[in-house]
Amino acid sequence: SISVLLRHPDRAQLTALKELPLLLRMPLPTPLDCVVHGGRGAASKGGHGGHEAVAEGWVRRGGHKDLYVCKPTTELPKWVSAGDVLTGHVALDKGSKEATKLPLAFEAPPAPVKKAEAADDDGDEEDEEVVGAALDEEAMACAKEARLVQEDEDELERSVFRARLQRLGALRKAASSAERYNALADAMLAESPPPLDKGKSLGLELLLEVLAFRRQAKPPAALAEADMAGWRAEQVQPAAEAVLDLIDADEVSTHFGRTHESEGASKAAKEHATMMDEQRSALRLALLARASALASLPVESESFTTAVAELKQWVDKPDALKEEEDKDALALTLMRHELARSRPGAALKVLRARLAVQEPGAKRAKEVGKECVKLYRDVLGLELWASNMEEALFAKFPVVKLPL
Repeated sequence: SISVLLRHPDRAQLTALKELPLLLRMPLPTPLDCVVHGGRGAASKGGHGGHEAVAEGWVRRGGHKDLYVCKPTTELPKWVSAGDVLTGHVALDKGSKEATKLPLAFEAPPAPVKKAEAADDDGDEEDEEVVGAALDEEAMACAKEARLVQEDEDELERSVFRARLQRLGALRKAASSAERYNALADAMLAESPPPLDKGKSLGLELLLEVLAFRRQAKPPAALAEADMAGWRAEQVQPAAEAVLDLIDADEVSTHFGRTHESEGASKAAKEHATMMDEQRSALRLALLARASALASLPVESESFTTAVAELKQWVDKPDALKEEEDKDALALTLMRHELARSRPGAALKVLRARLAVQEPGAKRAKEVGKECVKLYRDVLGLELWASNMEEALFAKFPVVKLPL
């Protein structure tokens, strides 16, 4: 105990300070090592059972990684008593002094009680085995409970994120204003996405939703018609690039370059296959959106040629896309690319091939037909063919007049 002499004219004040807490700092002779694991169960068991420490690596921007720190692996000094608090830090990069360091605190447990040696050594060994088995079962139970609690927290986070994402889609389908949509979208983009949901990335779904809104957003009323294509490209390109930055194209290409058996595959393998399929679909959609936005510009650019070349690497035929609207967008983009290369015959072939398999009632079916009419009349000079195509469009999309 330490005695401190205090003086004060108020006796009540001195009585209140009769017992004061004391903070005593004592540096350790050598730092104590704390192993870092990637799972709560491995950390709670101190790495026993074949669990290895987390290896060095990188975390992709916007991603996250769970880290769990074990208690000190070396024996505590003898002068450390139960209740003493040991402090330290976890350095994310030991080689950089400017890297982030997270504080650590560990309360020293009571020292283990040494049992007196009994006369029968065999009995002591049996007791130690029983105690060890009980401790292993307790550690396994604690690890299981911790894992279930973490799963509940992750599922709750995913449920809230899915609900907000569903609301974002409802705003897009209701043609809500850009201010309302961006208010929710920007808030979600600023947050870290929740963990994977059965191999599916909710962060990627959010970027795809924003891309869909940018592709169909209404331009400002005061915007001139000649400037609409440039405005659309400015809206779509950043959203498409955000999707492409999140996807590892090399990993997706490597995965689909081999055959994978679905029967007898492990749960992790199936989830990985689901994630790769989702990323490939998103990659194709983002490349199409970027090329389609550049195709609408009045002046041919080198970036458009590059965008179409990258698009053809992943979309070799319309069936690679899921939605009919995207297949129409692909036909219109490739048509404009062929026209830019002074190949009107190839452009006409692309449109006629699309019209031959186009489903009735497709959203952009009329637009594809009108582009075909313009190609016949303005580029090829085939007025009769243009008139026949117009009659076919009138028959397919009749103009209904309201009765007087």
